[in-house]
Amino acid sequence: MDEIKTVDDLLKAKNVTPEEHERLKDLIDTARANEKKIREYADQMRSNFDRLSQALQLMEEKTLTLNKALQTLLDASGTFQLRLMSSDKFYRE
Repeated sequence: MDEIKTVDDLLKAKNVTPEEHERLKDLIDTARANEKKIREYADQMRSNFDRLSQALQLMEEKTLTLNKALQTLLDASGTFQLRLMSSDKFYRE
């Protein structure tokens, strides 16, 4: 059963006779239509997943850039605070 992936694979595996095929025609047509929809949805899902992965990668890059900028700003603000501090608070023996 592992090698059965489509309606046609199942029909071949079960050796469906032409009479059975005719009796099950509506069911087979519905199954094929559903199979087609599943393939389309799987393709759409793959495409959406790829777009989501790209968006997350971009977000990660932007977050790292923002982190660097914030770290630079924090370092600069610490230096600035030391410069504004009066010498008696800054220097103690």
